[in-house]
Amino acid sequence: MLKKRWAYAGTLVVCFFLLVLPWQLRSANLGGSPYVKQLLQKNPYRPELGPMEIADWPERIGMNIKRYLALEISNSVLPFETIDYKQAVRQLKKEAGTLKTPTDPKTGKKKEAKKEPTLEEKKAEALKRGLPNAKVEITNTDYIITLILLILMTIGLARMKEYKVLIGLYLAGTFGILFLWPEAWFGIRFMLPVVPILIMLALHGVVQIPELAGLALKKKEPWILAVILPFILFFTFYPKLDSRVVELEKRAKGIYISKFKNYFDIASWSNKNLPKDAIVSCRKGQLFYMYSNRWVAGFRNTLDKEELIGLLKERGVTHVVLDQLGYASTSRYLYPAIKRYPAKFKVIHQLKKPDTYIMKFDYDMGYTGGWEDDKKNGQGIYRWPNKQVYEGSWANNLRNGAGMLTMPDGTKLEGNWTNDILEGEVKLYDKESQFVKTATFKNNRQVVG
Repeated sequence: MLKKRWAYAGTLVVCFFLLVLPWQLRSANLGGSPYVKQLLQKNPYRPELGPMEIADWPERIGMNIKRYLALEISNSVLPFETIDYKQAVRQLKKEAGTLKTPTDPKTGKKKEAKKEPTLEEKKAEALKRGLPNAKVEITNTDYIITLILLILMTIGLARMKEYKVLIGLYLAGTFGILFLWPEAWFGIRFMLPVVPILIMLALHGVVQIPELAGLALKKKEPWILAVILPFILFFTFYPKLDSRVVELEKRAKGIYISKFKNYFDIASWSNKNLPKDAIVSCRKGQLFYMYSNRWVAGFRNTLDKEELIGLLKERGVTHVVLDQLGYASTSRYLYPAIKRYPAKFKVIHQLKKPDTYIMKFDYDMGYTGGWEDDKKNGQGIYRWPNKQVYEGSWANNLRNGAGMLTMPDGTKLEGNWTNDILEGEVKLYDKESQFVKTATFKNNRQVVG
């Protein structure tokens, strides 16, 4: 379009939309693009927070820009450091005034702000999470390095003889999307497609400096600078690059930190002990599959425990992994559902330090029915592993009111319970549900009849 080749530009646009249309129709038939849905959420890992509002966008864009300037751009071009993103992002949020003080779930009041840890305490915290020698604080130097790199990239792009507009538009579009990206997604993995371009532009900018210096001095290009500059850069960065490679090689040959080791050991155990048709619900399913060679399925990020349990059943899940990898979704969504329905989850293998479990999931076991204030209430059914079944009224987490108890041999007792105790007149039925007689019970025992 810049060259006013309107027919060519129009054809290109039409062909682009024709190629994209089938994919968009497919996405629409499947309920829409998951990426778009996640982009429009405040936090894709916490759907209960709801969609983004107009007032939320400036905060998100500002935080993303600051993070890319402080961390991602420099770390993608000069990958000499491991970054503890948990602590670095916390620092950025605190500086921006968006760091929220957690509330006490029991009282609903905000907890007292913790004392700011020292640099040594931050390094110790990073080491606990398997990040030795990680960068735990952002300094002004980080912004200066990024500024220098951006200047070099700008020079490199401006001095390109061909495709500068195409590359510039591609970078602008990519970073435009990244700046809109949910804050929960950070790290250079999202900008990997543009990393080679950024490195190329930075190097091209370095090469162009002697020529620009010659133009400024109105002299020929100072060839000695063109020869010496690459050597200066090489010997400046080589020690850091070499130590970084040695560090990564050491980490690659070493053992996983305990929480990941337990996770992979549970997966390896599953490979040897679970049926071939088992379906395991867990976090990081791709990694679990590599070691277990078993079908995997995720669990829904929802505070509705019944919805989460129901989806496990719908997906045919037979086993569930309760890990301590550090991802909040496990403790926020999966654990409360297991805690509410413990009888549906039977531990079949456990590893310590930290506790990591694989459980057999049986939807039909335990309680299914009404709840009130996190207690069994109303009508419900409870099934025991020995095939005993109670169906009837519940109150305050106990059997209260009319109900029927089916014994393992098929005989039935129909009567009234008070705080899990069967008392009073009880009707007895045989295996064919035929009435046999009426008896009197006290404290769960037949005393008359």
